[in-house]
Amino acid sequence: MKTIAVLCLALLAANSVFADIYSSAINQAKNVAAGKTPGGAPIQQQPQQQAPPLMAPSPQLEATLKNVADLKLDLDKLATLTPTNSGMEVKESLMTNLFIAAQGLKPSEASVSRLVDHLTEAMAGRGNMIDQHTKLAQDLHALFNGSHLTAAQSEVLLANVQTIFQTGGVTTDVALNVVNDLKAVTAETSEATQ
Repeated sequence: MKTIAVLCLALLAANSVFADIYSSAINQAKNVAAGKTPGGAPIQQQPQQQAPPLMAPSPQLEATLKNVADLKLDLDKLATLTPTNSGMEVKESLMTNLFIAAQGLKPSEASVSRLVDHLTEAMAGRGNMIDQHTKLAQDLHALFNGSHLTAAQSEVLLANVQTIFQTGGVTTDVALNVVNDLKAVTAETSEATQ
Protein backbone atom coordinates (compact mmCIF):
# COMPACT_ATOMS: atom_id res chain seq x y z
CA MET A 1 0.00 0.00 0.00
CA LYS A 2 2.85 2.33 0.77
CA THR A 3 4.08 1.75 -2.74
CA ILE A 4 0.77 2.80 -4.22
CA ALA A 5 0.71 5.95 -2.10
CA VAL A 6 4.26 6.85 -3.07
CA LEU A 7 3.43 6.17 -6.72
CA CYS A 8 0.36 8.42 -6.54
CA LEU A 9 2.37 11.22 -4.94
CA ALA A 10 5.04 10.87 -7.62
CA LEU A 11 2.41 11.09 -10.37
CA LEU A 12 0.87 14.19 -8.80
CA ALA A 13 4.29 15.84 -8.56
CA ALA A 14 5.13 14.95 -12.17
CA ASN A 15 1.75 16.24 -13.36
CA SER A 16 2.40 19.50 -11.56
CA VAL A 17 5.84 19.87 -13.18
CA PHE A 18 4.52 19.12 -16.71
CA ALA A 19 1.55 21.41 -16.19
CA ASP A 20 3.88 24.20 -15.08
CA ILE A 21 6.06 23.82 -18.19
CA TYR A 22 3.01 23.69 -20.43
CA SER A 23 1.43 26.79 -18.85
CA SER A 24 4.76 28.60 -19.10
CA ALA A 25 4.91 27.88 -22.84
CA ILE A 26 1.33 29.10 -23.27
CA ASN A 27 2.13 32.32 -21.40
CA GLN A 28 5.21 32.87 -23.58
CA ALA A 29 3.17 32.44 -26.75
CA LYS A 30 0.54 34.86 -25.45
CA ASN A 31 3.21 37.45 -24.64
CA VAL A 32 4.81 37.18 -28.08
CA ALA A 33 1.41 37.49 -29.74
CA ALA A 34 0.71 40.57 -27.62
CA GLY A 35 4.07 42.08 -28.59
CA LYS A 36 5.80 41.49 -25.26
CA THR A 37 8.99 39.71 -24.26
CA PRO A 38 8.75 36.47 -22.24
CA GLY A 39 9.13 38.56 -19.07
CA GLY A 40 6.12 40.69 -20.07
CA ALA A 41 8.06 43.82 -21.22
CA PRO A 42 6.95 45.31 -24.56
CA ILE A 43 8.97 44.23 -27.64
CA GLN A 44 10.64 47.16 -29.35
CA GLN A 45 9.87 47.11 -33.05
CA GLN A 46 12.66 47.98 -35.44
CA PRO A 47 11.52 50.56 -37.96
CA GLN A 48 11.04 48.92 -41.32
CA GLN A 49 13.44 50.19 -43.91
CA GLN A 50 11.95 50.68 -47.28
CA ALA A 51 13.88 49.41 -50.25
CA PRO A 52 15.16 52.17 -52.48
CA PRO A 53 12.85 52.72 -55.42
CA LEU A 54 13.89 50.84 -58.53
CA MET A 55 14.97 53.10 -61.31
CA ALA A 56 13.18 52.39 -64.52
CA PRO A 57 15.47 52.07 -67.51
CA SER A 58 15.48 55.10 -69.73
CA PRO A 59 13.37 54.94 -72.88
CA GLN A 60 16.53 55.52 -74.93
CA LEU A 61 18.24 52.50 -73.32
CA GLU A 62 15.18 50.34 -73.90
CA ALA A 63 15.07 51.44 -77.54
CA THR A 64 18.77 50.65 -77.97
CA LEU A 65 18.42 47.18 -76.44
CA LYS A 66 15.39 46.42 -78.61
CA ASN A 67 17.17 47.64 -81.73
CA VAL A 68 20.25 45.50 -81.03
CA ALA A 69 17.99 42.47 -80.47
CA ASP A 70 16.13 43.19 -83.75
CA LEU A 71 19.41 43.58 -85.64
CA LYS A 72 20.66 40.28 -84.22
CA LEU A 73 17.45 38.58 -85.35
CA ASP A 74 17.93 40.01 -88.86
CA LEU A 75 21.53 38.75 -88.91
CA ASP A 76 20.34 35.31 -87.75
CA LYS A 77 17.88 35.25 -90.65
CA LEU A 78 20.58 36.34 -93.12
CA ALA A 79 22.66 33.34 -92.04
CA THR A 80 19.82 31.01 -93.11
CA LEU A 81 19.54 32.43 -96.63
CA THR A 82 20.43 30.20 -99.56
CA PRO A 83 21.10 31.09 -103.19
CA THR A 84 17.54 30.01 -104.02
CA ASN A 85 15.76 32.48 -101.71
CA SER A 86 16.36 36.17 -102.23
CA GLY A 87 15.72 37.22 -98.66
CA MET A 88 13.97 40.40 -99.73
CA GLU A 89 11.87 40.40 -96.55
CA VAL A 90 14.98 39.99 -94.38
CA LYS A 91 16.80 42.73 -96.27
CA GLU A 92 13.87 45.13 -95.83
CA SER A 93 13.71 44.36 -92.10
CA LEU A 94 17.46 44.86 -91.76
CA MET A 95 17.30 48.16 -93.63
CA THR A 96 14.48 49.40 -91.37
CA ASN A 97 16.31 48.34 -88.21
CA LEU A 98 19.53 49.99 -89.36
CA PHE A 99 17.66 53.28 -89.91
CA ILE A 100 16.15 52.91 -86.43
CA ALA A 101 19.65 52.37 -85.02
CA ALA A 102 20.67 55.90 -86.01
CA GLN A 103 19.39 57.97 -83.09
CA GLY A 104 20.67 61.30 -84.33
CA LEU A 105 21.53 62.07 -87.91
CA LYS A 106 20.26 59.47 -90.37
CA PRO A 107 22.49 58.05 -93.10
CA SER A 108 21.43 58.22 -96.74
CA GLU A 109 19.19 55.50 -98.07
CA ALA A 110 21.79 54.70 -100.74
CA SER A 111 24.48 54.07 -98.09
CA VAL A 112 22.24 51.81 -96.05
CA SER A 113 21.03 49.92 -99.11
CA ARG A 114 24.61 49.32 -100.26
CA LEU A 115 25.52 48.09 -96.75
CA VAL A 116 22.53 45.72 -96.64
CA ASP A 117 23.53 44.25 -100.01
CA HIS A 118 27.11 43.70 -98.85
CA LEU A 119 26.00 42.29 -95.48
CA THR A 120 23.72 39.87 -97.31
CA GLU A 121 26.58 38.79 -99.57
CA ALA A 122 28.89 38.33 -96.57
CA MET A 123 26.45 36.51 -94.31
CA ALA A 124 24.09 34.48 -96.49
CA GLY A 125 24.37 30.83 -95.52
CA ARG A 126 27.09 31.42 -92.93
CA GLY A 127 25.67 29.73 -89.85
CA ASN A 128 29.22 29.38 -88.49
CA MET A 129 29.17 33.07 -87.47
CA ILE A 130 25.92 32.91 -85.48
CA ASP A 131 27.71 33.14 -82.14
CA GLN A 132 29.10 36.53 -83.29
CA HIS A 133 25.74 38.03 -84.30
CA THR A 134 25.09 39.77 -80.96
CA LYS A 135 28.50 41.47 -81.05
CA LEU A 136 28.04 42.37 -84.70
CA ALA A 137 24.58 43.84 -83.98
CA GLN A 138 26.04 45.94 -81.15
CA ASP A 139 28.84 47.19 -83.41
CA LEU A 140 26.39 48.05 -86.20
CA HIS A 141 24.19 49.98 -83.78
CA ALA A 142 27.17 51.91 -82.44
CA LEU A 143 28.56 52.72 -85.90
CA PHE A 144 25.15 54.08 -86.96
CA ASN A 145 25.61 56.69 -84.22
CA GLY A 146 28.83 58.28 -85.42
CA SER A 147 28.25 61.45 -83.40
CA HIS A 148 28.66 59.44 -80.20
CA LEU A 149 32.01 57.93 -81.23
CA THR A 150 35.55 59.20 -81.27
CA ALA A 151 37.69 58.39 -84.29
CA ALA A 152 39.57 55.79 -82.22
CA GLN A 153 36.33 54.11 -81.12
CA SER A 154 35.10 53.97 -84.71
CA GLU A 155 38.37 52.34 -85.81
CA VAL A 156 38.11 49.70 -83.07
CA LEU A 157 34.51 48.88 -84.03
CA LEU A 158 35.37 48.69 -87.73
CA ALA A 159 38.32 46.40 -86.98
CA ASN A 160 36.00 44.20 -84.88
CA VAL A 161 33.55 43.91 -87.78
CA GLN A 162 36.33 43.00 -90.21
CA THR A 163 37.71 40.39 -87.79
CA ILE A 164 34.27 38.82 -87.30
CA PHE A 165 33.84 38.42 -91.05
CA GLN A 166 37.33 37.19 -91.78
CA THR A 167 37.32 34.61 -88.96
CA GLY A 168 33.90 33.52 -90.26
CA GLY A 169 35.41 32.68 -93.65
CA VAL A 170 34.28 35.75 -95.58
CA THR A 171 36.75 36.84 -98.25
CA THR A 172 38.81 39.93 -97.57
CA ASP A 173 37.22 41.83 -100.46
CA VAL A 174 33.65 41.21 -99.22
CA ALA A 175 34.61 42.04 -95.61
CA LEU A 176 36.24 45.29 -96.78
CA ASN A 177 33.09 46.21 -98.74
CA VAL A 178 31.08 45.98 -95.49
CA VAL A 179 33.71 47.93 -93.54
CA ASN A 180 33.87 50.67 -96.18
CA ASP A 181 30.07 50.93 -96.20
CA LEU A 182 30.13 51.28 -92.41
CA LYS A 183 32.80 53.99 -92.64
CA ALA A 184 30.51 55.95 -94.95
CA VAL A 185 27.52 55.50 -92.60
CA THR A 186 29.60 56.57 -89.59
CA ALA A 187 30.76 59.70 -91.43
CA GLU A 188 27.18 60.55 -92.44
CA THR A 189 25.90 60.18 -88.87
CA SER A 190 28.69 62.12 -87.19
CA GLU A 191 28.35 65.76 -86.19
CA ALA A 192 31.20 66.76 -88.51
CA THR A 193 28.84 66.52 -91.48
CA GLN A 194 26.28 68.94 -90.04
